[in-house]
Amino acid sequence: MDHICRFHTNIYKEKGKLIMKKITRRSFLAAMGIVGASAVLTACGGSSASSAASSTASSAVASAAAGSAAAKPDGYPNTSMTLVVGFGAGGDTDLNNRLMAQYVEPSFGQSIAVTNMAGSNGSVAMTQYQSTPTDGYTIIGANTSACQYSYKDYEVIAVFGRGAGEMLFANKQSGITSMEDLLEKSKANPGTIKMGMSSGGNTHVYALLLQQAGFDCNIVDGGDGSDRIAALVGGHVDVCFVPYLTAKEYIENGDVTPLCTIGDRCSALPDTPSINEGGYVKNNFNGCYIWMAPKGTDAGIVSYLASLCEDVVNNNAKYDEDQRAINFNDPFIVTGQDALDFLEELQQTAIENVGVLG
Repeated sequence: MDHICRFHTNIYKEKGKLIMKKITRRSFLAAMGIVGASAVLTACGGSSASSAASSTASSAVASAAAGSAAAKPDGYPNTSMTLVVGFGAGGDTDLNNRLMAQYVEPSFGQSIAVTNMAGSNGSVAMTQYQSTPTDGYTIIGANTSACQYSYKDYEVIAVFGRGAGEMLFANKQSGITSMEDLLEKSKANPGTIKMGMSSGGNTHVYALLLQQAGFDCNIVDGGDGSDRIAALVGGHVDVCFVPYLTAKEYIENGDVTPLCTIGDRCSALPDTPSINEGGYVKNNFNGCYIWMAPKGTDAGIVSYLASLCEDVVNNNAKYDEDQRAINFNDPFIVTGQDALDFLEELQQTAIENVGVLG
């Protein structure tokens, strides 16, 4: 895998500038939370996350059937709650978490303040609030890519909202028009095409998988979705993985060209293929969003919050309308053991993807 990582650099901001920094093989594995786990990676198999999503459809139905509110814990809540979103404002993870908070708040009976703590694909917020406070008044909002290796270190409240997902886009000025075109041009100009991703997340893995499949690109970390689209439109990278929702305006303006999706085809761009359709990678990945509480939070509080989320997804027509406008998918939620099973399937897909890298 050393030869795969030889071009890795990291982009970060300093006084408005984009700065490059080397990413080593070990730092990649550390970011993924799997340093020292190579034996596990090669031993574990898995199925695609697309099939994971479909196999939990029955779980979503079961969650809907169990939609009656869990018992409200005595004395809870008696003050406002803070939802810490581990990603920047305006991206798909932020919007989906804020939307859920907006519709849960009336039933919760107290205000829910949303704050953003972006950094390292959600790990900054997740590390700070992993085990404290456990009083049920601070919860974490993230996406399933950020916690696919670490969800067992938290109390999972709910997994919800299948997103339109990450897509690979080309800057219009690059002249790259398709995956086949990107492959051809990267081979003709080894290491000169810059491919942006988010270090430690699924886009990092898929960038590496494409590189292994013959895409000879210079892989760089562009930060959160809002930073990545800025880097792409600004010409700091030639191609970049960006959530569809974040890139939507630039697609409509003709500033970027969609090349492929990481998940299933997006209904908003039905002619854009999934990353596995060209045979470049085996598995695609359909991401969702997640609420978690610090480890040790009372199970009654977790169940109660889960039931409030279920009620929103299953019974609130306005939420249904709003989330469709963001995600271009049917409403989705799993809680309790169904959520843990869903996350386990996603984890196995991620492990299989990283295991392919060797």
